[in-house]
Amino acid sequence: DSSGRVAICNEWMGYLEDMWRHEKRDELCEIFTAMAERNECFTFNRLAQTSLAVESIDEQHALLRLVRGMCLCAQSLRAQFVGNLMQDLLERLEKPLDLSPTICGEMLELLLVVISESTECQRDFMRRNGIATVCALYANSDEKDELFERSSTFIGLLLQEVLPKGASTTLNNALTAEAKEAVDEALGENESEKICKRLKL
Repeated sequence: DSSGRVAICNEWMGYLEDMWRHEKRDELCEIFTAMAERNECFTFNRLAQTSLAVESIDEQHALLRLVRGMCLCAQSLRAQFVGNLMQDLLERLEKPLDLSPTICGEMLELLLVVISESTECQRDFMRRNGIATVCALYANSDEKDELFERSSTFIGLLLQEVLPKGASTTLNNALTAEAKEAVDEALGENESEKICKRLKL
């Protein structure tokens, strides 16, 4: 049942957190990555799809945190979001009224992890107008809302931390400039700069 699945997710989160804090984290993450990629009984893609579609808020919250934790520990799993999973995630964020602010926030955090340090995921995110989706969340929320804080943090981190620090300076400068232009087009002139200043990034 749902409560049992939440308990399993939380148990796995405990394992991932222990691994992340361990002094041999890199070695353990390599082992976990190899296991996740090789294990035929485990399908990350199916787990990620379930995390976006499940109806129980508690279960969805637990699944989203688990998927995010797995992406942090096994970076190669992020590539599975390129294509249909990226589209599904953005489409869910396009309908915030169907989701609780907490779930929207968890989806934004998952999205940020997915596109961090992955040029392939960043380009897919940009190609699918991900900037416009997140900007709509920002524009349609009140300054006192949790979603306003989460979406503005996403935009600021994307522009100041995620995009500029890729492996290819030329490509990432181009992506950063494109993202700033998209934010200003969606929210108003110089709004990207204002968001970054407000967050002190």
